[in-house]
Amino acid sequence: DEGPAALFRGLLPSLIGIVPYVGIDFAVYDTLRPHMPRNERGEPTVVGKLCAGGFAGACGQTVAYPLDTVRRVLQVQDVKVKHSGVRYG
Repeated sequence: DEGPAALFRGLLPSLIGIVPYVGIDFAVYDTLRPHMPRNERGEPTVVGKLCAGGFAGACGQTVAYPLDTVRRVLQVQDVKVKHSGVRYG
């Protein structure tokens, strides 16, 4: 019924949403890197990397969430069609 094109519904918004998420994630992490606590060898501690990575991921997800919502709407919009006279959704 929907064909192969239905398989890729929402692909473009997904790809567009990845770019700001990854960009912000890396930018925030790299900004926090000089401020991480260091061990005796001068390397960032595991806890420092974990906190910086968690905060960077939260910032990236906060920006990407609206784009993810658009993607989900595009992916399910055709599910709300008539089927056997009954409307779903």
